[in-house]
Amino acid sequence: MSVKTRLISGTLFFIVILLGLINKWTFLAVFSAFLLIQISEYLKIIRKKYQPQYWLTLIASASIFLTLFFAAEQKRIFLSFLAVDYLLIIILICLELLSTKNNKLENVSVSIFPLIYNAVGFSSLNFIAFWPKHHFNPYAILAFFAIIWATDISAFFFGSWLGKKPLAKNISPKKTIEGTIAGIAAGFITAIVESLLIKQFPLSLGIILGLLIPISGTIGDLLESAIKRQMQVKDSGSIMPGHGGLLDRFDSTTLAAALTALTLLFFAKL
Repeated sequence: MSVKTRLISGTLFFIVILLGLINKWTFLAVFSAFLLIQISEYLKIIRKKYQPQYWLTLIASASIFLTLFFAAEQKRIFLSFLAVDYLLIIILICLELLSTKNNKLENVSVSIFPLIYNAVGFSSLNFIAFWPKHHFNPYAILAFFAIIWATDISAFFFGSWLGKKPLAKNISPKKTIEGTIAGIAAGFITAIVESLLIKQFPLSLGIILGLLIPISGTIGDLLESAIKRQMQVKDSGSIMPGHGGLLDRFDSTTLAAALTALTLLFFAKL
C-alpha cells in the first residue's frame, strides 16, 4: 500500500476523531461507532475458530458504552443501563448453554472477553472526556490521544531506524526493545509538555500518565497482535486502507484508556 494512501486514510481518520469532539453528542455517536466496528472486527476474526454470539455481543457493547457515558456525566440513568448490561450478558450465556454447539464454554468466553476488555476499556474514554468536573472536555481526550500517538509514532520510526532486539518475537517480530523505549520516552515527554504548557493535567498526574499510558498502550498492542497471530490474520479489517481495521488503530488505546480513567477517578477523590 502506497504512502499516499496511508496518509490520506490517516488524515480522514483524524478528521473523524475531531468531528467526534465537537460536543458530547458527536462524541457519543462517533466513539460508540468506533467501538462497535472494533467489536465487529474482533468477532469476525474469532469466527475463524469459534462461534461467538455476534449480534448480542454488539448490542451489549453499545449498552456498556452508554452506561459509562452517563456514569462519567454522573447521570443516575447509568444504573438502568448497568442493569441492561448485566441482563444482556446473562441472556448471552443462556443462549449459548441452550444451543446445540459442542464448544459452549469457548463460545461464551470469546463472546464475553471483548465486553470486559474492549467494550469496558474503550468506553472508559468517557471518563477522560468528562474530566475533571463531569463536563465534556474535548481537550482532555486530545491530550490522551497525543500521548498514544507520540508513543506509537516514535516506537515505529526509532524501531525501524535503530531497532535490533525483538521485544516479543513470538507475538510481534517487528516490535523492538529500542523502539519501545523510544516510544515510552516520547509519550512521557508529551505528557509533561501537556502538564506544563496546556495544563490539562497537574504535573504530578502528568508524570504518572506519562508512564502509564505508553506502557499500557504497548501491552495492549501486543495483546491484539497475539490474537491476530493465533487467528492467523494480518489485519483486523480493511476499513482504513494502508492501516488495517479500527481494532488495529485502537489497540494501544483500550487498556490505556481503562487505566487512565481509574487514575483520574482516584485523583478526583484526593
